Amino acid sequence: MRHQALFFVISCITLSLVFCGCDVEESFLIVENYSNVTIVSIFISHAEDSSWGSDQLPLNVLRPRSKVTIAVEPGTYGVKIVSEYGQEFVYETTIVSGMTTTVAIR
Repeated sequence: MRHQALFFVISCITLSLVFCGCDVEESFLIVENYSNVTIVSIFISHAEDSSWGSDQLPLNVLRPRSKVTIAVEPGTYGVKIVSEYGQEFVYETTIVSGMTTTVAIR
């Protein structure tokens, strides 16, 4: 009888974690560089933030025909990409839980 009660409690905890949204799926932003210039910085901020924060480019640069994957929480973001010549490209994108979103630079 004790084993049945313990099994019941463990089952209830497991089900509550699954159905209460406690199991957060990872979401990703992929930045693909289809241009012929090197990208030197990638900044990501929530749409309502007033500053860009730190550079999210894990490597020193993103060369042409390369891509980088960045883990992010779901939400709406601004993405600022800076080229080696100082050109800035700003995009707005929505990241959905468990999904991958791609920003392509051409």
